Amino acid sequence: MLKIVFGVLSTYERNGWHHPSITQFFADLPFQTGYAFRVVPIQNFSPAASGRNVFCKNFKDADADWICMIDNDMQIPPNLLDAVKDAPADAGVVVPVFYLWDQTKSNLVLCWGVDKQPEQTSAGSPVKSFPAGYNELAKCGTGVIFIRPSVLRKVPYPYFKYLYNEDQGMDGTEDIQFCHAARKNGVKIYGNSDVKVGHLHSVELSSLWEWGAKTYTFAKVLDKSTTQTETPAQDAECPSGPQVASASPASAT
Repeated sequence: MLKIVFGVLSTYERNGWHHPSITQFFADLPFQTGYAFRVVPIQNFSPAASGRNVFCKNFKDADADWICMIDNDMQIPPNLLDAVKDAPADAGVVVPVFYLWDQTKSNLVLCWGVDKQPEQTSAGSPVKSFPAGYNELAKCGTGVIFIRPSVLRKVPYPYFKYLYNEDQGMDGTEDIQFCHAARKNGVKIYGNSDVKVGHLHSVELSSLWEWGAKTYTFAKVLDKSTTQTETPAQDAECPSGPQVASASPASAT
């Protein structure tokens, strides 16, 4: 039986609000077999990193297989726990698929960072896609993240912290700094491409038109039959679709 401690972070962007799918997920969870769980609200912390740190510090010694943080603006699918159901034995951190909107580039960015780009989906195609199942990552966002408690006993506290320049501008987000510290301490990070989570954010709508214009042609009609809409990654040199994050996912919280 998998034992999981969930922390729902309701402090980012919309203070106190959370997506209805989160409520539905936890309402349905008691009817799933094979899991024991506890849900902890993470409220009244600012910035988000402080809430993450306090939650993780309080449960680093928990008798649990995983602790899972869920941000309030994430749309949770019913199969979320499949993300860790058959996780590799050496996995210390696991994340599902989710995206952010990069307003500066008018593009979708997968909140996974990799040392090596995935392979082409077919010969001659510019589209690159991760294979099914678990893929080792260099870094990831924290919108939905599973962490083994043992990881938090290896990584120095505070686990999540921002980097600031001399002008006090933010040069590094808490999710990326956590990943760097985790890997430095021998922790492996995996992304499960079979589980997809929604991410709700405010978007400047005209930029969506710009993205659509460069992504879809008359041969690629914007409808449900367009296979490219399910592509989890795009070659960074071919910006006509979702891209793998090669830098900090600013922040995928």
